Amino acid sequence: MGVSLDLLRAIALNDLGRREEALALSDAALAKRPYALAVQRVATFLRAGNGDAPTDPALWQTLAQIDPATRSLTSQLAGTPDDFRMLAATSGEPVVEMPPPPTLEEMMRGGGAEAFAGKWLAATGKVMRTAYAHAATGDAETARRWVEATRAALSAEAKGDEAKPGGLDTLVRKLSMVGAFDPYAAMVEARIAVNEGRFADAAAALDGKNFKHSPITDDLWDAYAAATADGDAPALPALGDAPERTSPKLAALAPDLLMRPESERKLIDYKKSRPNVLAALAGAAVTMGVGLLNGIPRTSGFEQTELPDGTVKVEYTGNTTSGAMVQEMTLLRAAEIAQEAGKTHFHIAGREDYQRYLTQSQYGVERSRTLTGYKTVMTIALLDDGGANSAQAVDALAVIDALGPIYYGE
Repeated sequence: MGVSLDLLRAIALNDLGRREEALALSDAALAKRPYALAVQRVATFLRAGNGDAPTDPALWQTLAQIDPATRSLTSQLAGTPDDFRMLAATSGEPVVEMPPPPTLEEMMRGGGAEAFAGKWLAATGKVMRTAYAHAATGDAETARRWVEATRAALSAEAKGDEAKPGGLDTLVRKLSMVGAFDPYAAMVEARIAVNEGRFADAAAALDGKNFKHSPITDDLWDAYAAATADGDAPALPALGDAPERTSPKLAALAPDLLMRPESERKLIDYKKSRPNVLAALAGAAVTMGVGLLNGIPRTSGFEQTELPDGTVKVEYTGNTTSGAMVQEMTLLRAAEIAQEAGKTHFHIAGREDYQRYLTQSQYGVERSRTLTGYKTVMTIALLDDGGANSAQAVDALAVIDALGPIYYGE
């Protein structure tokens, strides 16, 4: 409860502009629960939004260790050649999916149309940054494939017979085309033209458009200046000032970011799932944790599956209303598995976090919904000594030292 209240106060102080106080509270919460996903997200987002170096890899390292979904954020935010190479290398095939229209319930809660448009603009910008990354790294063909995939996703024809001319969906598609797609498409073509020495074409693609300083525009303008330094070339339009950075507004995210209050049930759940853990803990005292859980069988609360590629899927389903508990307990079990295999570190290759509800319906219409539990699934790779040097490697013994006193208690 104390951690949750500290996070709530940090979010409120941040949104009131009292950033130093917000950071102090979030950092204190982080020190108490360094492996809680919600705490990591709040602290990292606050630091990134308020610090001088939002793309500093060290800032995102701990969060990236336990949350694979955030690992591409620095390459999305930054604009160095290494960032573009990483983004291009990890993008895969062009697959563009736009957010669904808001439901009637979402519209009634307020901000539906604005939030819908914002999600589309953000989604468009994300995939077009991927297109630019390919252009910046010299892969014109793949860059154009991403552009065309995005164009198709934004097309009104993409919805077939469901398209409603003049409706909210059509309006948002047009806004996304003008506000995000067209500017990015021009920069992609200009970057390709710079790589191919077609400087007049690059200038023409950017002519008449208003661009501001950003990681991508800075890269493009710098590349153009470097390529044309020894000869005459058309001047590019002047860049406007970058938008002023403001503190991130996290109040709307509070229900998702905050940890629910915990109870003694966490101990009961873990003991039922790992009935011999306390005896093993006593035996581990003389081995400094190296042999903490050797030989302890898997039981009902946890599932463990060895996959064909050598990774291990570990999951825990908890009948509790604290998602943070289930997430931490799954991470603790992953650390135990690494210890059992004689490995010091592991890598979280993927994770999924679920909520379970009990719903009551009448005549096919949902009348009520009650949260009954959570489930977390992690796919982990056990690392040898060499892999332990990776920035995304999780120290198994550090996890056990941090979470053991919470979940192994009597």
